[in-house]
Amino acid sequence: MFEKAQVLLVEDNDELAGSVADYLIALGYDVDFAYNGAAGLQLLEKNRYDLAIFDVAMPKMNGLDLCRKLRNELFSPIPVIFLTARDTLDDKKLGFQAGADDYLVKPFALEELHLRLQALLSRGPRRDVGIQNIAGLTIDHNQSLVCCNGNQVRLLSLQMNILTILLKHYPNVVSRQTLEQAIWDGTPPESDPLRTHIYRLRATLEMAFDKTIIRTVYAKGYQIV
Repeated sequence: MFEKAQVLLVEDNDELAGSVADYLIALGYDVDFAYNGAAGLQLLEKNRYDLAIFDVAMPKMNGLDLCRKLRNELFSPIPVIFLTARDTLDDKKLGFQAGADDYLVKPFALEELHLRLQALLSRGPRRDVGIQNIAGLTIDHNQSLVCCNGNQVRLLSLQMNILTILLKHYPNVVSRQTLEQAIWDGTPPESDPLRTHIYRLRATLEMAFDKTIIRTVYAKGYQIV
């Protein structure tokens, strides 16, 4: 058993979502759920999960696109199970190419879902996801490591978050407003914490790599160089 594993369920069918969530909660799992892909992405951006379960055909963002964003933008290695009525080989191929780890065709027995969930959790996070090479840096998002020219440094969680946002917009300048919105939902604490965190992140990277990684662009924001 994997009691208290954090599971995200994204399913637009109310009845099925309720059945799956109730079943997993009764087994001891912590379950968050969303009814469309866009809402699921918001939860993935804000929270950490051990496993995700996605429907494929959903409004606002389908499960395939959600899984691609999970892998290619959030760099998350958590296991993903697709739930879908589409059972052709081509459909399954699309699911695995999008980054899924398992594929369960509807209708299914809840016990089978649980067995598949247990199997994926026993394997742990994927090791082929979470490495990013950009701007002369190698980023290991799973371990919060940044590597450059044979040197490496481990960042604090918030520092890693800031660096990830800056790299997402590379080589463009990122405004203070964009950073504050992404980090604190647009309502940062008082005393200008962003300036302090940027200063510490910049100093950490420059000490590790002996070169400038982040520069301030006057009246505009910050930029990876």
